[in-house]
Amino acid sequence: MMEPFTTISKEEIKSLLIEVHRENLMLWGKWFNQASDPVDKSGLYRYREGFDAAILNIAQRLQISLANPPASQETQTKAKKAEVIALKEFFFSTEFETLFCPHCHQTLFRKKNKFWYCPTCKINFRFPEKD
Repeated sequence: MMEPFTTISKEEIKSLLIEVHRENLMLWGKWFNQASDPVDKSGLYRYREGFDAAILNIAQRLQISLANPPASQETQTKAKKAEVIALKEFFFSTEFETLFCPHCHQTLFRKKNKFWYCPTCKINFRFPEKD
């Protein structure tokens, strides 16, 4: 006999997506630290970019915001002024090779080469160009 379907709230789905992202980030960090070949590391970056994009796409299709409760007015104003903000100061975890949002300190999702996204602040960040 089949089990009846269970209804899952958007909050439960949100917490599961964030948990899966963090667990994958820890696993990715272990793989990255074990890799020594530049080709392997490049492949890991492509994998991470694809995984982050998949998590964001799932949330978007289910109309779930991965953001924490509403961001501060200052953060919202900054987001409206510029879609892409250059990261001037980095909040970096060397253990997991990841960046954290300078406003809300949440893990940033890798979108493209040199571009990162914070779902809480709804801001795209980029690395500044080297002189």
